[in-house]
Amino acid sequence: MNAVYHEDWKSVRPIRFRSQIFGALEYIVMIGKVNIATLAKHALDLRNQREEKRLQALGAAKAIGPRPKDLHRQPYLTETEQLVRVLRSTGFITVKNGIVSSTDLAGQLLDKKRKNELEADVFFMENLLRSRFVTYWLYLKRLFESKKVIIPKEYSKRDKKLRNYLQEQGFPLSVWSFYAIRDLFYDFALLNYIIDDEEERIFPLYALDKTREYSYTVRIKSPEGYIYYWKRIEIDEFEEALVKAYLEIEGGWDRMADIIELRERVSEALGISERQFNSLLSSEMIHPARIRIYPSIGALSMRKRRSYMTKFVSLPSSTRGYPLTLIRISRGGT
Repeated sequence: MNAVYHEDWKSVRPIRFRSQIFGALEYIVMIGKVNIATLAKHALDLRNQREEKRLQALGAAKAIGPRPKDLHRQPYLTETEQLVRVLRSTGFITVKNGIVSSTDLAGQLLDKKRKNELEADVFFMENLLRSRFVTYWLYLKRLFESKKVIIPKEYSKRDKKLRNYLQEQGFPLSVWSFYAIRDLFYDFALLNYIIDDEEERIFPLYALDKTREYSYTVRIKSPEGYIYYWKRIEIDEFEEALVKAYLEIEGGWDRMADIIELRERVSEALGISERQFNSLLSSEMIHPARIRIYPSIGALSMRKRRSYMTKFVSLPSSTRGYPLTLIRISRGGT
């Protein structure tokens, strides 16, 4: 890795969730003008909503954090200041004398979001990738070149040893920055990660090769061409992969399976995002054919799930808004 390439990799800002970005912009547009302290209170509300969904999925009762080092400092203020820097650099807001206002770009983004979630994602991501935060693009480029990043169990502790290992893999970042980007791109359906007893696997769900563009339905303009993602998958192909993964996990029909584990297996097998899995599962339930699907609510095990916040908040929801965590599949509509 040459020196110039290494120097281009800068630490990133603490943004990890689509809800964090769109929720802040919706609030700014609704209020008109807002100071950063008030915006931080709203950002904390959004964070608490994500934490509530995590707790519901785990059947737990006690929230974690936030725990600011300075107890006199408003919780979540620093994180919001960093989010403001990203939204300003991407052109969605302006800041003058500590007052945040939305721009026309923010209005366009939210209008797209009301009509089509993926169009909004593309619009935001294109602005992010052409901003001064070049690390986001370098990460996507390097991950595609790698095809898959494997982090053995011996590097599971997020310390200097892991940082050195990631640098050897071509990611000269702090450990915190590496995982912040991972989570953000997971939430935008561009990659997935799976943690098992042996390793963590992070793999791209997009192509940078134009010859593969027709395998995908969506594209994002990058600094060096297009990113193609959201794979073309027929419902029969999805059903086949779903049943195969379910039977591998449970060994038979009509047994309760962990949706998170099932999603991961299907995602890795088909090269689709877990958001796309949710969409395809919903379609399969509306138009059942050879199988019947019964998702339900129940507590997930904490084992191997401590770093899965992004996966908890992306779970499909019941009609009452609770995360669907378990699934039973029956053969032949029985």
